[in-house]
Amino acid sequence: TGEKAFTEAQGDKTPRRVYAYQSVTPVVQNAAEVLKERFGDYDGITGTENLQFTIDGDRQFLQVSPFKDGHGIDWLIVVVIPEADFMAHVNATNRATAYLLIGVLVLIIASGIIAAHEITRPILRLSTSTRAMAEGKWTDTDPEDSRIDEIADLGTSFKRMAGQLRQTLESLSFELSEHKQMEESLRESEER
Repeated sequence: TGEKAFTEAQGDKTPRRVYAYQSVTPVVQNAAEVLKERFGDYDGITGTENLQFTIDGDRQFLQVSPFKDGHGIDWLIVVVIPEADFMAHVNATNRATAYLLIGVLVLIIASGIIAAHEITRPILRLSTSTRAMAEGKWTDTDPEDSRIDEIADLGTSFKRMAGQLRQTLESLSFELSEHKQMEESLRESEER
């Protein structure tokens, strides 16, 4: 942290060690408080321990390990790592994945709309042609060709049926016309 571990010597006073809970660095101070709350006394830490705590809403991971040697050193080695240090890459990857998924979803929806339009357009045209034929408007009865085999077959069948119906109606119309002419001729003949 760059913080001095001892107080400055002033006059006849010897330098004193700065305790972790007296630190001006929030991470050191909070880590000391967490250890004190968890173990009560630093002597209670006999093995490596992993803990978590938060500073201003940011999660911190703490690992404490005791270190002793034959020369009287009895220390606690504490390492604190903010979650943000190693989660930044994970969060960036998650954001990129989310954007990619949104892009794929947009493409799928657009493809679905285009496919639905390509399927429904010939069907709607066939429906319009059927209505026109029912109203006797033979000029509007040519359905659109489709790239979808089933709809193309349906359109071809409709064209054939419309052609046969048209021939039948024209034939009936011709016969009716002949019948009227004969009737007219017969009436004239009777009058004479």
